[in-house]
Amino acid sequence: MKLLVTGGSGFLARRFIALAHRSGHEVTSYDIVEPKTKIPATLVFGDITDGDAMRSAVRQHAPEIVVHLATVLTDVCAADPVLGTRVNCLGTANVFQVAHEIGVRPRHLR
Repeated sequence: MKLLVTGGSGFLARRFIALAHRSGHEVTSYDIVEPKTKIPATLVFGDITDGDAMRSAVRQHAPEIVVHLATVLTDVCAADPVLGTRVNCLGTANVFQVAHEIGVRPRHLR
């Protein structure tokens, strides 16, 4: 299956991508930062708060499943609540909206 993982450079996402790749899935990582270690995925750099960029990436890579793992953690939210709200709320809404628009349907990954 073709997967697009938001926040693909993050701790949890890097492990998820490795497992998905080992299970034979084709993975695209979508993140605003480059991963600290090599990951078995196509890297796409973008911000989930930018709906047009997100839409373009989803159209280009045509995933069957979008795994949303992009987030700003608690310490960053405490230091910059506006950023935290923008990423964690608006960004999440963008991911869900784009997946819906493009026709990605809820599925269970096996």
